[in-house]
Amino acid sequence: MERREICKEVSFCYHNSEKFKRALISFAMFLPLTRESASRFSVIPGILGHSCKKYPDFLKLNKRLEELYGASISSDVFKLGDYQTLLLSATTLDEKFSMEDSPLISNISDLLVEIIFNPDFENGIFKEEAVSREKHQVVEDIKSEFDCKRKYSLLQCEKLVYAGQPSEIGRLGEIEEVEALNAKKLTDSYHEVLKTARIEITMVSSSPFEKIYKKFKEEILKLERSEVDEFKNYVKSGSPKELNEQLEVMELEQCKLVLGFVTGVAEPSEGTIVLQLVTEIFGGIPQSRLFINVREKMNLCYYCSAKYDMSKGTIFVESGVENKNVDKAKSEILRQLEFIKAGEVTEDEIESAKKFLCQIYRTTDDVLSHIADFSLFYAPFKKFITPWEIIEKIKKINKEQIVEAASKVCLDSVYMLCGREQNES
Repeated sequence: MERREICKEVSFCYHNSEKFKRALISFAMFLPLTRESASRFSVIPGILGHSCKKYPDFLKLNKRLEELYGASISSDVFKLGDYQTLLLSATTLDEKFSMEDSPLISNISDLLVEIIFNPDFENGIFKEEAVSREKHQVVEDIKSEFDCKRKYSLLQCEKLVYAGQPSEIGRLGEIEEVEALNAKKLTDSYHEVLKTARIEITMVSSSPFEKIYKKFKEEILKLERSEVDEFKNYVKSGSPKELNEQLEVMELEQCKLVLGFVTGVAEPSEGTIVLQLVTEIFGGIPQSRLFINVREKMNLCYYCSAKYDMSKGTIFVESGVENKNVDKAKSEILRQLEFIKAGEVTEDEIESAKKFLCQIYRTTDDVLSHIADFSLFYAPFKKFITPWEIIEKIKKINKEQIVEAASKVCLDSVYMLCGREQNES
């Protein structure tokens, strides 16, 4: 891996890999989450990803992608800590696998540069057709998060835990705000993003990167960049004065119970690695406490698992449960955590969790996009580490460290979504 700073808060990171037949270049823009900006920023990547000045409609763009050995352009919007991340990525065949002497990497980077820096404007603003199409898509994406009740329940519990923090804001903003956007507002937002975002450009390929680096550097230095604020990330810790609880009733058959825990330990702290192990032992793997006891032995849940968000220092336990078993399930989930805090953890449990977690990090290098995702996750925290370095740290963790880390885990919020008939009974 080689990393270079283009200018303040704009970096280029190159990962040399001989494993893949394809190459990837991504352009990530990190922006503070705010209610005022989340909706308008969320629409921008989709608009950019469908056309540019040189290829002003999707058919022309798609034809160009086909010429580049079936290259692809994709866009995404996600949250990372208290930041909204806008992502544009391009993939194509790596040059050493081309049957012709074709500069594929250079060509796809040219196209990505065109898409990002030379949009398909009409009279200086985005075209109404493109704006309308992407607004509709974002609205549908927001609705889909509501339609999936498991996803919806997790998001509602996140809002409880992150109340008053930027992270309580949805990654795509609000439907009403998206629908109210116009071409002029989105064009102004596009210029604002390029001016104020911290930017991470990532390239994964076996081909040389110098030309690609210089190409992006040239475009970045043309921008009138403003001062970019330091990355700020609110991390909650300790037991709340009063437990945050919410019950919501809908027409559904299976209750969704989500418990939100805070730890006070988030990136770039070294303690996140130990808390990953705690989470796997608690409810992350098939040998975990929640799976074996709450789901299998006691048959209290249809599913029951824990996941640790290292960017925010939070652990969420998700479970699908019958209404009559909600209290029992909640009590047993908390009881299993207390066992870990009390040191009632076997060496077999620790070893299983270590093996599972190490395997996750080993396979990072097996998927092209995972390499870029791994790099992007740590970029805002300015923590530059490899999967292999994390694996070595995992191997050295002992039981005492696990128990100590578990002691920091505190229940903060409880969200339950249940059916109307179940609630009335």
